[in-house]
Amino acid sequence: MTGERKYGVCAVSCLPLRAFPDEKSEMVSMFLFGELYHVLGSEQGWYQVSAEYDDYIGWISGSAVHLITGKEYRYLAEGSKTLTRPAFLVPEGYSDHPFMILPGSSLPAFRDNSFVLGGKTFQSAGPLDTNDGTLNPLAQVPLTAMLYLNAPYLWGGRSLFGVDCSGFVQVVFKTAGIRLPRDAGQQAQVGKTISLREARTGDIAFFGPAPGKITHTGIFLDNHRFIHASGKVRIDTIDERGIFSAERKQITHALQLVKRVIL
Repeated sequence: MTGERKYGVCAVSCLPLRAFPDEKSEMVSMFLFGELYHVLGSEQGWYQVSAEYDDYIGWISGSAVHLITGKEYRYLAEGSKTLTRPAFLVPEGYSDHPFMILPGSSLPAFRDNSFVLGGKTFQSAGPLDTNDGTLNPLAQVPLTAMLYLNAPYLWGGRSLFGVDCSGFVQVVFKTAGIRLPRDAGQQAQVGKTISLREARTGDIAFFGPAPGKITHTGIFLDNHRFIHASGKVRIDTIDERGIFSAERKQITHALQLVKRVIL
């Protein structure tokens, strides 16, 4: 593989990132449209890649790989905007076949709702709502979070069609212009620790069986309502013990930590 062919971009709505080079392997994460990766190697029609956004490493099918030059990789890494609401794109030559892109997708600079990505021209079927770094994070976080309400839980997912707890938190904050790591345990290392009574909209709570063992996370909508992905994206209440599920009428996750990343 030459020096110019060590980078790639997700050119589909969402792309599974797997633990091993096999379609039956566990999906550990997911790329959204426009997100970048660094190619580490290849094996039996699969590419091992490292995500530009969070350094997550895994395997993607060679049939879905879209290679770009190092120059374009750097341009996209520095100048992309984040999509905040779903949109439909029409690829050049396929005017009758638009496809959906999802919140958290990365878009290069566009003019008249048209842009070029990886050598392909895409035209938006409507307005593109993006964050170029000027949106208020405290306002954007709950807006994006509520788009996911009732989205199904999917291990490794980061999309409206399937999302896990930390993927949900990561993508919601991406639309607000705040970069977080991929896993809940990593996210718990970011920001300022606060008490539950100090919690406000946009703060993040972390849960697990014991301190230092974080297995779940979600976002405060206000000082007691809490949105998270568990079975589906749902709203529950939270107190000092943890998350109280109205459906199950019990505490489902033990609270360990509350963090503020929007300072």
